[in-house]
Amino acid sequence: MNALCRSLPFALFLIATSAASADTLDAIRQRGTIRWGGDKEGGGPYIFEDPQNPQQLIGFEVELMDRLAQRLGVKAEFQQAQWDTLPELLKQRPDQIDIIVNGYELTSQHLQQGMIATLPYYVYELQLIARKDDTTLQSWEDLNKRRPDGSKPRVGMLSGTAAEKYVKERFGAAVDPRSYNGTTDALPR
Repeated sequence: MNALCRSLPFALFLIATSAASADTLDAIRQRGTIRWGGDKEGGGPYIFEDPQNPQQLIGFEVELMDRLAQRLGVKAEFQQAQWDTLPELLKQRPDQIDIIVNGYELTSQHLQQGMIATLPYYVYELQLIARKDDTTLQSWEDLNKRRPDGSKPRVGMLSGTAAEKYVKERFGAAVDPRSYNGTTDALPR
């Protein structure tokens, strides 16, 4: 596959509901764990199963949460959930997760849903990935061109992300956008 970078940086945040308060911190300390929601399907470098021990999770979000938990004097406890259901789980089921740590971007939609965010913990750039044998797609600008058969370029993106917003705003009707609930679902097969 070809990977074409976009130079516009984006950042990821720890996300919690605005209901997070001293009561929540007291409950975390009393329970002895901070429960963080994520989706292993997104994979590395965020969170993934250790190839040497598939029962153990590794990745920088795992390390981030272990350090945060250590500073709070508790243990980090991972809760698996599908990526696009995490905000609703945080809002509707606070007994299951305390925060979302899974590649969430600070968006106006998240703020309107009553979520709060930390300082950024990861800055990234968008990448456009194409099949290696697809010579029609060599740059982002090629998304503005029709395919030799007259069709629009089909672009798969994780729903609710900065990538989805960027592609829809920047390329609009020139592309056939496809939003997916999981990261690997958007990859070409």
